[in-house]
Amino acid sequence: MNQNVGDLLTYLRMLAGDSQPSQFFDMRYGTRHGVMRQRFVSVRRVHQIARRVTDLAAGADVYVGVALRDRAHGNKSAISGSYLLYIECDDPTARERLEDFAYTPSMIVASGSPGHLHIYWRLRERASSAQVESLNRRLALTLHGEPGCADIVRLLRPPTSLNHKYTPPVAVEIVERNPRARHSLRELADSLPEDPQPSVTRGTLAMRRRVGRTALDRELLVVPAADYVRVLANLEPNKAGKVLCPFHEETDPSLQLYPDGTFYCFGARCRKGGTIFDFAAALWGTGTRDQDFLELRQRLACVFGLLPRTQPGTSSMGKQVQPASILRARSRRQVLLAPFLLALVLLAGCASPQIQTQPSSARAPVAEERCVEHDGLPDRRCTPGSIRSGLSLATICAFGYSRSVRPPESFTEPLKLRQMRAYGLPGSPRAYEEDHLVPLSIGGAPHDPRNLWPEPRSGPNNAEQKDQLETWAARMACAGRIPLARLQHEMASDWPALYRAAGGERVLRDYPPGG
Repeated sequence: MNQNVGDLLTYLRMLAGDSQPSQFFDMRYGTRHGVMRQRFVSVRRVHQIARRVTDLAAGADVYVGVALRDRAHGNKSAISGSYLLYIECDDPTARERLEDFAYTPSMIVASGSPGHLHIYWRLRERASSAQVESLNRRLALTLHGEPGCADIVRLLRPPTSLNHKYTPPVAVEIVERNPRARHSLRELADSLPEDPQPSVTRGTLAMRRRVGRTALDRELLVVPAADYVRVLANLEPNKAGKVLCPFHEETDPSLQLYPDGTFYCFGARCRKGGTIFDFAAALWGTGTRDQDFLELRQRLACVFGLLPRTQPGTSSMGKQVQPASILRARSRRQVLLAPFLLALVLLAGCASPQIQTQPSSARAPVAEERCVEHDGLPDRRCTPGSIRSGLSLATICAFGYSRSVRPPESFTEPLKLRQMRAYGLPGSPRAYEEDHLVPLSIGGAPHDPRNLWPEPRSGPNNAEQKDQLETWAARMACAGRIPLARLQHEMASDWPALYRAAGGERVLRDYPPGG
């Protein structure tokens, strides 16, 4: 037991080496109910955190941030740098590679997972957060580590704790210790390959700081993680505040949501984390820099109804909307009412509807015109969507309207075959539904090939999901809750986003096709 405590103290003192008295350890641990807790402990109280880790380890996974925090705050801005570099590695040849590596690690810790190592190097000079992350990635590239685990906010298992992913739990142990191994920042950097993910320039950082300090950003950053994950990913947190991570396959929830609006995935090969901007960017496949960031912020503002108004209480379409402070998704109840939040968003006018009206002589894309299907969604060059002009809402909402204008199979089946060739779609035609991008139930053009495409019946963004959304959209339009033109535009431009904003499967399962 004394030896265990000695190893833990050795580890903690390595983390606290060259620290300032005002800095903090960041410790996180799970409770009996699976909730992840966070505690900040002064670096002057090494024995206190050691006792805490020892007390908790028997019943919970315990993690400690490698980089010390300048203040007791949970986000990345509370860390300005570190005297440590570190990588995670599960390559079976890692120890052999380390023997040939010129820079001896200061410590190697076995994490409790088979073959998984945490490797640390102490520096003589303090490195900035950007330098730490860049050098970590370069070390990972050299030693076949995990470059995705290079972030400055990295949490790792301390020695003497237990890895509770296994039954019985496996001990986390120091397997090598070289207390005198300390390296020059410049010499180590000069010996490593180029950074596979170079950091942004000072000019870009300055721009990000400028755009990141607006009132709109502050509005978005106060949205609790549990709420924006419900809205953006249609995921419901469990009692522990965890969800299945949408960025990788898993059966046990590993993505932890924190009350301060941040998230972190503890999956071994994921480890994504950050704020609402990082989550949305990863989910939507966009960047978080420069113009990408501005567009990301605009899109989030649309989703949460936080766009600036032309005059107090009035949207750009002249409709009265609630102030942004009321529209913040602060509570679970607000997000469970996603369809009504969405109505406010659409009334606020995030984008102008631009859908083609049905032409007098439309044609389908022929086999020579290559169209590209992506995750079940049509190519907007080939299938931009179109509507019937001159229709009144009363006509569309009249009983039996959609059935009366639906084209017969003698029209849709040959068209489906031609479009399957144009899209290069595999399999049987029965695996696809020839669907209207803008539904007939909200005024879509019945016979315009630009409004029809072979929609897959299975997989992501499938026909069943869209059928549920079509029922919901028709009810919203006919009840006067969302303008018809706005729904037509959202259906044509990004119906999966509308599906998620409307509440996803949790809400739309109550809107069966034809209901």
